[in-house]
Amino acid sequence: MFLAFLLRGAAARLFPWLNRSPKETTVVADVVVVAPPEPTRRRRAKRHSPLSQAKNSDPGSRMWCGPTTVSATIGVDIVEVNAVIRRYRNDGSPVRGTTANELQVALQHFGYDLRLAADFSANPLPPTFATWERAQIDMDACFIVEVTDHWTAYRGGWFVDSFTRGVPTRAREAPHRRKRVRRVYQVFKRTVA
Repeated sequence: MFLAFLLRGAAARLFPWLNRSPKETTVVADVVVVAPPEPTRRRRAKRHSPLSQAKNSDPGSRMWCGPTTVSATIGVDIVEVNAVIRRYRNDGSPVRGTTANELQVALQHFGYDLRLAADFSANPLPPTFATWERAQIDMDACFIVEVTDHWTAYRGGWFVDSFTRGVPTRAREAPHRRKRVRRVYQVFKRTVA
């Protein structure tokens, strides 16, 4: 009998909480109960890729991941990106492996900026590209993602890297979906102040 009394009282206190709108707060026995926030709905991927196909005016050269992602992100030729990186290195060596600083210099040369958005390198088990991509809500933002020593470009549910030969591919069909994300950089157009 006593247990039924407690359950009836608990149901009476919870019933208004269950029927209220998600933004309201309820006071139950001097305790403020706040509704959980509404989950943000993810926008669908765009039908047409917001990333451009990487341009390579030298068909005999190999497309490396760093220059390919810069080309697809801002729409410049890979040969021009390679020239900027070679000038920055100041040794004339061919552009194969690139660092974030070299990508930053190339983007700045063309009027863009690269900012660190997330650093998972210290995590013992960083998220996979697929997990990171599912968590993205802003489909207009442009990212350069470092996955296990490889650069990829991501924007609006689309993916570009050297394995896709610079052609935009839907992120759900990306070749590196199970690779671990180390760092994520967001690309911005520089504003003149």
